[in-house]
Amino acid sequence: MNDLVVIENKEISMTTVEIANQTGKRPDHVKRDAEVMLLELYGEKDLPKFGASYVTKGKTNPCYRLPKREVMILISGYSIKLRAAIIDRLEELEKGIQKSSINPIDSLSEELRAYALFEVPTHIAQIESVKRVKAGYDVDFSYLLEVAPAQQNIQEHEVMLEPTELGKYFKLSATALNKRLMQKGLQINDGTGWTATKRGSKISSKHSWSSGTKSGYNYKWNFEEIKKIMKRKRKKRNAK
Repeated sequence: MNDLVVIENKEISMTTVEIANQTGKRPDHVKRDAEVMLLELYGEKDLPKFGASYVTKGKTNPCYRLPKREVMILISGYSIKLRAAIIDRLEELEKGIQKSSINPIDSLSEELRAYALFEVPTHIAQIESVKRVKAGYDVDFSYLLEVAPAQQNIQEHEVMLEPTELGKYFKLSATALNKRLMQKGLQINDGTGWTATKRGSKISSKHSWSSGTKSGYNYKWNFEEIKKIMKRKRKKRNAK
C-alpha cells in the first residue's frame, strides 16, 4: 500500500486507508474518526485540504490524508498495540526520507574524503566508497571504476588480494591460505571470523562485501608483502 503514503516537501503523511491497514480497522471507520477529528480541529471549511482518494476493485473511493501531527492525534485514542503499529510505520517513513534527502553523489564524496583522511590508498578508497553507496542508497557507481585513473595505474606494491585470489597464486585453497596467514601471525579467528593482528593490519585492508541480502567484511592482503613472507618460509625449508 505504499501508493497510499504521500511524502511532500519531506513531510510525512498517511492516508486513512493505510492507517486502517496498519491497525486492522475498517477504512470507513478510520475515515469517520479522522473526519470528526478534523472538523473539531479546523472546521468544515478546511476539511477539503485533507481530501484524498484511493482505488480498489476499479472503483475510486474518498479518504483523508493526514500529516504526522494529525496521525498522532487520531491514534491517541487507539489501544497501545495499534498506536505502536502506527508509530513504527511513521518511524520507517522518516528513515526513508532521511535516506532519500542525501544525494548519493554527496555521500560518495564524503566517503572518499573520509578514506583520504585516514590515508587509505585511492584505488581501495574508490572501491570501498562505491560499495558503501550501493549498499546504502542502491545506486551503483561501479561503472566509474572502469575509467578511474587510480584503478588503471595501481602500482605493483599496492595490489591487494583476497585469500581466494592469493590462494590461486600459491596453489592453495582459500581455507589453506587463511590458515597459513594465521600460522604466520597475521590474523586470528575468534570463532566469528578472521581478524588481522597488529602485524597483519599493516599489510591488509578490511573491506565490505555484499551478495543479495547477505553482507559482511573480509580482508585483502598486500600481494608483494605476502609473497615476501611466503618466500622467506621456502628459504627456511631449503636451508634445512
